[in-house]
Formats: sequence, structure tokens, C-alpha cells
Amino acid sequence: MSHSVKSAYDSEDNKKFTQAIFQYVFNQTKGLLAKNSQILDVNAGDGENATRLANNDWQVTALTATPRQSTQQESVINWQVGQTNTLAFDNASFDAVFCWGGLVHALELETTLNEIDRVLKEKGVLILSEPNRYALQVRFNTRVKYLMGKKAQIKQTESGIEYWKTTAEGDVSVTRFMDMDWLENILLDKGYHVYAISPGQFTELYTKISQPLCNKMIHRFNKFWFERVQNSRLAYGNVMVLVKEGKS
Repeated sequence: MSHSVKSAYDSEDNKKFTQAIFQYVFNQTKGLLAKNSQILDVNAGDGENATRLANNDWQVTALTATPRQSTQQESVINWQVGQTNTLAFDNASFDAVFCWGGLVHALELETTLNEIDRVLKEKGVLILSEPNRYALQVRFNTRVKYLMGKKAQIKQTESGIEYWKTTAEGDVSVTRFMDMDWLENILLDKGYHVYAISPGQFTELYTKISQPLCNKMIHRFNKFWFERVQNSRLAYGNVMVLVKEGKS
């Protein structure tokens, strides 16, 4: 049975969980963002999240690294090509910035955070979701990489655990598992107020396993952790909603 990460993310169970997470975000921002608020999605990818934002009656600008053709469903979205470390927008352009995994592969992390802060209005909302360095899955995977002799690829930094790769052509990439405490402190120093924090998925092991019954159990546990346990520290995904209050 063939199995891919994309098919795992596209499964009905995963889509239901994602919808629950977005409903949480919409509920938390109900009193913060009005209808037709200007939203920047800095990591739009395949456009599914940008579409969810647009369906919540927000005006969405979606950033991608490469040009793409909009589907009819995405026609209300303003697609822009660019990089997160050099956002081509004026200061204070947006009521909210949506950064869903937008820091995972950022080569210039602090520059990217500065750019997000620059384009966000005062009293604007920053919605973040990043993988967590303290998650049990990340700790296990990092230990396995050490045991496999891949220590040279791993960097332990104040911002988190980073897996670095360089291709034969010299292209450099990074996958970052964020120290959420570090990120929160950086944003507090910039004048943000933490409005809400929630765990996302406890684990993404369903992307590694092709057995449907096992995946069903993983998704049920993720749902249980999100709805009942509500502990972000050990969860793979962390969701934060912050308000830009400005430095005192």
C-alpha cells in the first residue's frame, strides 16, 4: 500500500482536525478582527489555509515562493510571490499576519520575524503555528539522528533544534523545531501580548505509518489531546494568538 506525506495530510481525519484548529483560531480572534480585515498569509503553500481564511470573510493576501495559478475557489485571494525575509509590503499594511509553519524553513529567522512585525499594524493580530522542539516526537527523532551519526546536521540553538542540509548543488535548507518559550519572549520584547495558546496535534506519526487503523487511533489521540488535555509543552504543534500592543 503506497503512502505519502501529502496523502496523510489530505486524509479526512486530518482535514477534520485542521478544521477544528481553525475554528479555535476564529473563535479566539472573533473580538479582535472584523469582517474584511486585511490578512497576510506568509506561508500560503497549496492555498488551502488561505482559502479557509478567506471563507471567514477576511481579505487575504497569500505569499508563495513561486508563481501559481489560482483556482476558481481561490479567486478572492490576492496571490503574491516573495520571501518572508524581504516582504514587499508597506509598514503597517495588515490587520493580521497568519504564519502557519512559516518559520520552519526560514533561513534568516530573526529577519523574518522583524519583517512580520514591520507589516503588522499596531493592535494587529499575529497567528502562529510552529512545530515544538519539546514535543516527544521531536525529542525521539533527534535522538535517532544522533544514533545514526547525523550529529553534524543538527544544531541546537536558542531558537530551537535545527536540521540543516546542503545539496550537491550547494543549496542550503533548514527544518526548525521551535523553542516556543524563546519565540514568546522575542515577541514579548517586541511589544506583543499573548492572547491565547493551544496545542495543535500531539504527533504527526500518521505521516510515517500506512496502516489505516493505526492512523485512526493517532488522529483520535490528537483530538483528545487538543480538546481535553490542552497541554502545549509536549505537543508537536503549538498555536499562538498574539496582539501587537507596542513597546511601552
